[in-house]
Amino acid sequence: MAYCLAVVAARQQNEPAVAMHLRRAVQLDRTFANRAVEDLEFRDFSKGKPFLEALR
Repeated sequence: MAYCLAVVAARQQNEPAVAMHLRRAVQLDRTFANRAVEDLEFRDFSKGKPFLEALR
């Protein structure tokens, strides 16, 4: 669910929400970190500090 919310936030260009929801998704399941790196939904955010920190 958290990963889907991150995708919705990305479509709305809401970077803080992308980071928040991705962080939660990765906490629940580390495989979401790898998935997010390759997901085109996050291409506009993939180089930003909030996105990268959320994947830790």
